[in-house]
Amino acid sequence: MENSMNKCFYVLLFVAVLCQSCMPTQLLFKNVPGLSDFKNFPTHTLPKAKEPFQFEFIGFNELPPVEEWLTDDLAGQFSGTEDFLKKTATTSFMVVQNDTVVYENYFNGYLMDKPAVVFSVTKSIVTTLLAQAIADGDIESLQEPAYKYIPELAGDGKEAITLEHLVHMTSGLDFADEEDLLKLGKAYWTKDVNAFSTKVKLAYEPGTQFKYKSVDTQLLSMCIAKATGKPLSEYLGEKIWQPLGMEYDSYFTLDRPGGAERAFGGLAMCTRDLAKIARLFLNEGYWGEEQLIPQQYVQGLGDRDVAKQGWWGYKFGWWMDSYIDRNLSEIRDYYATGYKGQYIYVNPEENIIIIRQGKKRDGVKWAAVMSKLAQTMGEKTQSVPRFTVEDFNGRYQAEDGSILKVKYNEETGNWVVTNTQQKMYWQSFVKDCPMSLENKKRNQRILFCSEQKQIAGLHLDVYPNKATYYTKVSTEVGSMSEQ
Repeated sequence: MENSMNKCFYVLLFVAVLCQSCMPTQLLFKNVPGLSDFKNFPTHTLPKAKEPFQFEFIGFNELPPVEEWLTDDLAGQFSGTEDFLKKTATTSFMVVQNDTVVYENYFNGYLMDKPAVVFSVTKSIVTTLLAQAIADGDIESLQEPAYKYIPELAGDGKEAITLEHLVHMTSGLDFADEEDLLKLGKAYWTKDVNAFSTKVKLAYEPGTQFKYKSVDTQLLSMCIAKATGKPLSEYLGEKIWQPLGMEYDSYFTLDRPGGAERAFGGLAMCTRDLAKIARLFLNEGYWGEEQLIPQQYVQGLGDRDVAKQGWWGYKFGWWMDSYIDRNLSEIRDYYATGYKGQYIYVNPEENIIIIRQGKKRDGVKWAAVMSKLAQTMGEKTQSVPRFTVEDFNGRYQAEDGSILKVKYNEETGNWVVTNTQQKMYWQSFVKDCPMSLENKKRNQRILFCSEQKQIAGLHLDVYPNKATYYTKVSTEVGSMSEQ
């Protein structure tokens, strides 16, 4: 009852705040973005290529049985691939291996020639243009200050923001998509998204904290447009759309007629063309014999640098927290993702691309599912050692001397983790992947590390902060209530 009352209160508060805003109609009655939003906004059309590229097809092909690649939380719920995809609100699912389509299907009213907004997958495509602008010489380097292209940023501490900060979401601006839906809604519906983005104030020193925020990509798009002297859509069409041989018209939504593109989430595309973006990255920036984006930009995407400042799982607009079944340093896949579960998944080890579009995520950990599917289909992924409960149990110590205790509770099936020096008492974790535990409520994960087929340590991953490494010092846990 208390939770229900709180929900009612916050809904009423939300409506009241919106009624005081300058755009109440849009936010009150259109506040839920949809796959067909390109029909409701002004758009710039990205025309299909004169010479479309088409993948090789081998005809209809069955994927491996779902019980081999669905995550443990989904086990036993679906009779097969199509049953799984239909019931999870998927609209399209495509798997390409070795440049050949091995599976492609459409569901819930969508067809191969029906575009849909891919939301934040747009970010991963826009950041590609930054690499292209640097390769073309229009931008000197990632270290250039953003105010060089956006004069409004030359003050109030924002002059320290560089292009590198924008592309890695470490600008320090007072904006976080996951924490302030009202701000995000205003960004989506505003009639001047560029002006809105430049007015966001600085909250902390640039380069010190990762916060996932759409305004960073919007500001980055302004820098790219200024540096190249071309509207973002025009530059995208010239450098990516036409060279990749896109099969269908795509659409970039604008904030107003003749206005700016929603660079953080406004592209509407078809599935096969999303797969071409993935192919460009799978081939390390090459399209045939032509190098479209710098090879060094792509090669570093799969590297998981847990020791870096800030969170390890996001780089150049792409995510890296997929299916963790071995040491992070040994995993190379990465993905782009957007609201409602839009995905471009790239696995260089297995030469596999997976595209998923849908009406909602439906509680599925899609990155883990796609990663596990790629491994199931693959031939090159090395077999990894499997560990027992006893292998993970133990005492782990960080450089500062703090002790982390990990112990499996046979009665509940959960893991109890304590760290008295950091006041982390009796937290309950559940198995996330073969080499990770998760506490969703606190946005915390434990990522185990192995050496010579033994558990050697773990990273305490507290999203969105830097992970802390703990070396395993004992298999004996002792009392969980004492240090």
